[in-house]
Amino acid sequence: LTANAGGPLAQAAGAPPAAPGEPPRPGSWIEFGMERVRYPLPAKDAMMRALQRKQWALEPVLRQRLFLRTCMKYAGGNIKFVHWGPGIFKYDILEPRNFDEASKAGKVLIDEDLTNSDFDVYIYPDEKAREYVQTEVGVKGETEFSEDMMKAVKFIVSWPFPELDPAE
Repeated sequence: LTANAGGPLAQAAGAPPAAPGEPPRPGSWIEFGMERVRYPLPAKDAMMRALQRKQWALEPVLRQRLFLRTCMKYAGGNIKFVHWGPGIFKYDILEPRNFDEASKAGKVLIDEDLTNSDFDVYIYPDEKAREYVQTEVGVKGETEFSEDMMKAVKFIVSWPFPELDPAE
């Protein structure tokens, strides 16, 4: 991953860049082109730190949901997203009729990770199901993360929530 920990936002926040190969400094901003990630600064309070840890673990899912909601807004709303698979940042866009056909054929499942109470996302159980839907049922289109978005999510997944510095 190539990140710019010393970019304009990081410099404006007064964060010195981490040395190559070292973990990012807690509280620093890491930039991936147009995407930015703030590596968490652990709270001193144990309860707040637990909430921060949970938020950090959910951040990749939250970014994917936000991306899909934005796509939904621009597409007009009456569509379904079908995730290509875990670790893949591509989604097929299906119209209701095509989605119903794919669902009845057992080619799409609910994506337990990306679905929440007010937004459903589906997933192909395997590559054969995806190929079947794309060739036999038909998709309206596809959408995928930009390279910067993928780098940001991979960064979040690759660095665990930082431990509280015992000196503080």
